[in-house]
Amino acid sequence: MSDPDKAAAPAPAEFRPPLWLAVLSRLPFWFWYAMASFFAWLALYVVNYRRHVVDAQLKACFPEWDAAKLHEVKREFYRGFADVFAEIVKMPAMSADDFRERCELLGNEHVSRYTDAGQPVLLVTSHVCNWEWSLAILSLGLPCPM
Repeated sequence: MSDPDKAAAPAPAEFRPPLWLAVLSRLPFWFWYAMASFFAWLALYVVNYRRHVVDAQLKACFPEWDAAKLHEVKREFYRGFADVFAEIVKMPAMSADDFRERCELLGNEHVSRYTDAGQPVLLVTSHVCNWEWSLAILSLGLPCPM
């Protein structure tokens, strides 16, 4: 009689993007970063995507900044936001080596010490840059399922 608690966990399913995403993800990075610049401009100046929220947060966090500095940081925020979007679209076509070329995992020996002992580990990361890529590099660089 088998114990259901001791049954092997099923292997994670491989992600299969829809055809349109698979095709778009094959376009080169230079194309996606150019598109990101356009999307950032569109979001900031045409659509005004959540602009009132961004303005309010920047003014609340940095009351000493003048209007020029606030606008510069706001433009950079929208550019970074659009870059992350472009990098997410690019992810389905990226290989493990592509991720390793762009991300570096440091300190994973600390995690291995606990997982090798059979202890669960909870990892917490910051929400900056491309946090989706950080999840991909963690799953490639750690010896345990994510």
